[in-house]
Amino acid sequence: MGRRSRLTIRILGGVGLAAGLMAMGAFGGSATSLTASATAATYSPVAFNLASLINGGVLSPSVHLEQTVQAANGNYYVNTDGGNGITSTNEIIDVSGIAPHAAIGVIQLPSALNGQALGDGVAIGNTLYYRNVTGKNPIGGTNVCPVIAVDLSNLGSPTTSATSPAYSIWMPTSTTGLSCPPEPSSSSSFSASESYPIAMYNDVIYWTSKSSLFAWNPSSGSVTRVVSGFSTGGGLSVNSIGGLIYAFVGSTGNSIGMYNLGANGVTSAPNASYTWTLPASVSGGLGDFQLSQNGSQLWFVREFHTQIGYVKLPSDLTSSISGSGTGQLYNVTNVPNGGSQAESMTLDPLTGNLWVASGNVNGQSSFGGQVDFGWFNPSSFSGSGTSGGTSVGSVALNYESTPPFLSLGADDFALVGSNPAYFSLGPILSITKTDNVNHVTTSGAPFDWTITAGVSSQSSYPEPSQGVVAEGTLKASADTNGSLGSGFPIMVTDPLPAGVTPTSVASGTGWSCVQSGSSSTGYVETCTYSLGLGNNQQTISVGGTLPPITVPVVGVGVPGTQFDNTATVSSPNATPQSAYDTVTVVAPTTAPITLTPGLSLTKTEAPSSPNPITKAGQSVTYDFAVTNTGNTTLYNLAITDAQSVPGETLNAPISCPATSLAAGASVTCTGSYTVTSTDITNAKVT
Repeated sequence: MGRRSRLTIRILGGVGLAAGLMAMGAFGGSATSLTASATAATYSPVAFNLASLINGGVLSPSVHLEQTVQAANGNYYVNTDGGNGITSTNEIIDVSGIAPHAAIGVIQLPSALNGQALGDGVAIGNTLYYRNVTGKNPIGGTNVCPVIAVDLSNLGSPTTSATSPAYSIWMPTSTTGLSCPPEPSSSSSFSASESYPIAMYNDVIYWTSKSSLFAWNPSSGSVTRVVSGFSTGGGLSVNSIGGLIYAFVGSTGNSIGMYNLGANGVTSAPNASYTWTLPASVSGGLGDFQLSQNGSQLWFVREFHTQIGYVKLPSDLTSSISGSGTGQLYNVTNVPNGGSQAESMTLDPLTGNLWVASGNVNGQSSFGGQVDFGWFNPSSFSGSGTSGGTSVGSVALNYESTPPFLSLGADDFALVGSNPAYFSLGPILSITKTDNVNHVTTSGAPFDWTITAGVSSQSSYPEPSQGVVAEGTLKASADTNGSLGSGFPIMVTDPLPAGVTPTSVASGTGWSCVQSGSSSTGYVETCTYSLGLGNNQQTISVGGTLPPITVPVVGVGVPGTQFDNTATVSSPNATPQSAYDTVTVVAPTTAPITLTPGLSLTKTEAPSSPNPITKAGQSVTYDFAVTNTGNTTLYNLAITDAQSVPGETLNAPISCPATSLAAGASVTCTGSYTVTSTDITNAKVT
């Protein structure tokens, strides 16, 4: 059954966005390749803040972070690889899935691991699966445990830290949330010398040991040794293509093997059905494997080298094929900061872009505490070609970098939406954005946005490289190079959406604001606050805020237009944050009208009447001029003549040509009288 898409239009930062549902086919070419124009153009790395755990003595600022995954509960989890510099306990860090994405808890694995290395991980629902590289059993017993399963829904009640802000601490055991896969048989037993890769497909967990590929179905509890007899060289991906499940395994000797695991994913495949040879210009293992979104290429990153590459999949994967080919390899020529620690590649399913982390992927970095993320789209990839899989080409990626002095990276990173995530050591900034019209306005009517920036109450670690102040504060002080100059800058940037024009430059006490852009390109309000130095030194404590900024604007659009506005606060040594507000154009309302009915009456003798009246019995005609002096139509108009003074007798009711009278309109009515005396009569209207 087809899926219908629903299209809505809203004005957002000057760009019309079409949001809807697009049906994507399974791997194997049924999905249309994305073009370069379909890729996102601007990204902003998202910070996962570890300040509370570092300040609480759980983590060291030089902690080695391994794999970041997102569970079904929306939170992100990252495991530490070995000791963290404070204790020998392995932790899994729980980071909130809701901004500002601070660490809210830690799962402390049993001390039996003794700080041994943990490798890559995956999540199925609310259960985490991490590779246990040494196979050391964390739950007791003599069996090797190659994968540690952590059931987040069965961890028991946590304790609460004594630090502020507080975080949760779980200590799972074999009866509360921890388990290992059962060994299939003595002839297929696990090795005590494991490796890092792990993959998941159809809720089955796959991992490579030194010579085997295992498949574990946690639901049934069964483990199958599906491949054996190879020497792993890193890299593992399991994908469904053309109705069959294939495992792609990196081997030593610069090669990649493709194994047909059948439709169920656990069919034994002793030999690779297809192999690729890679250029051997450098040594080193293979990092992550990622299948392109259209299923035609398997991409990889070369561990600890600035190299990426791919192998082209055979066109017919629905039949039992065999053969060999050559792969393509490219030197990345524009890696910032000279980084060469790349080992992670991640697919963004929203755009089809592939991300690579380069530099600072193993915790504390020598590159100024900065993580660099490069992205490209396979469908529009442009690099110098390789020849026969023996020579190496070159390519430049699109890079996004994190703020300096405060960033840590993990070997394998997550995407938040389409933005890459990194780990921050500094305080968390705060920002709120409100309007003064309760989110609605009429076209052409002025209104204000108010922005308030400060330091989040979730902060609890001093900014690095700026001297230790109180926990979680921002303080103006020159760094070792004196590069902060006259003050510590805090910047708020507010790009106004299309249809919104500033009526004056944004302003706020102590803020220096400038306005850029135009009606055609869009306006941007940029405000900077410099914390004082020396005798005028200033600090912002946890939960503290700076004076508000007012942005006066006017918006023009048809009813239903939404002005979606996001402002961002940043500083050199704190985690940036953004705030969002929407104002919708509505139709103008009309004030209710107060009805004020009114009449005027003039009685005059008709020109045809005898004048003067000389005797009784004469017939006299009078005209009654009636005017509606009110602001509403009057109905059932009638005139009566009281004839309070004797002298004339009304022959018949006074007649009017109309019985309704619009506001401001007039009508002349007539009446015929017989004179009985020469006295004057009176008339009235009703």
